[in-house]
Amino acid sequence: MDSLAAITNDPGALATVLSIGFGIALGAFGYVWNGIQEKKRYTFDVLMRYTENTDVLMALHRAWTHVARHKSYDQSRIDADTERSLEILLAYFQSIAVAVKYHMLNHEIVLVARYGSMRSLWDFYRPYIEAKRLQLGRPLLYADLEDFLRRNAARYERYAKRQHARLLRSGPLPPHPAQG
Repeated sequence: MDSLAAITNDPGALATVLSIGFGIALGAFGYVWNGIQEKKRYTFDVLMRYTENTDVLMALHRAWTHVARHKSYDQSRIDADTERSLEILLAYFQSIAVAVKYHMLNHEIVLVARYGSMRSLWDFYRPYIEAKRLQLGRPLLYADLEDFLRRNAARYERYAKRQHARLLRSGPLPPHPAQG
């Protein structure tokens, strides 16, 4: 108690204690801020690997080509190329979902950048995924991806509505200079 009174009565000691406290608080804030920024950078690195990975790009192209051509067919039966493409894509999306679950990737960035494609692919190929789970005897195959999609459905809908409203407010795009 005497040391506290001595510090409060002496302006030099009080300034020293306050500067030490402020320095510690600022250091802690910097550490946390750096961690958040590092996670964002890492998230972008992971997502950008997707644009440079030819296997993933070709798999995505094959899967969406199959969707475009066979919307009315039984999605639980697909050809070998599309099946290989789905294995690549679902494993990629599953790894992203696991990384988000364990806070290794920035949740908001993944939601904005990948949720739409993850959800579309999952919804269209769900019969195939269910059949594959039964065939392999692995009921939890891609369970983290399914959980990520289910938990974030409402959140993504809110984001999509905000984006749509923003686009409506901004008006139509200006004509391209080449179109005159």
